[in-house]
Amino acid sequence: MQPDNGDLYYDLSKMFTKFNQPEKAIEAIEEGLSANPDSAVLCIFLATMYLDSGDYRQAEVFLNKAARLDPDAPYVQMFRSVLNMAKFVPASSSSTPRKLSRSKKKKRR
Repeated sequence: MQPDNGDLYYDLSKMFTKFNQPEKAIEAIEEGLSANPDSAVLCIFLATMYLDSGDYRQAEVFLNKAARLDPDAPYVQMFRSVLNMAKFVPASSSSTPRKLSRSKKKKRR
């Protein structure tokens, strides 16, 4: 693998995520960050992976690193909003979101 190509690490981690292997996906991004320490995009992607796993502290660490690397990037501000919302909404992987309204179907006779 080309160590300086962050896209390859991103693609590899997406593959692991697709096959429900989040630990390997995180390892791939961390390896990519070792080779590309100035990649704000890889930092944000790693932050989203930590957010999905419920590790808000690590998500914030990598969000802050991305903000230092690319302070004007809109995706940094967007992700900061998502992270702040997640901190206030209890995460539960076993529950499913409730529907806000139910549509009523008319019975045919």
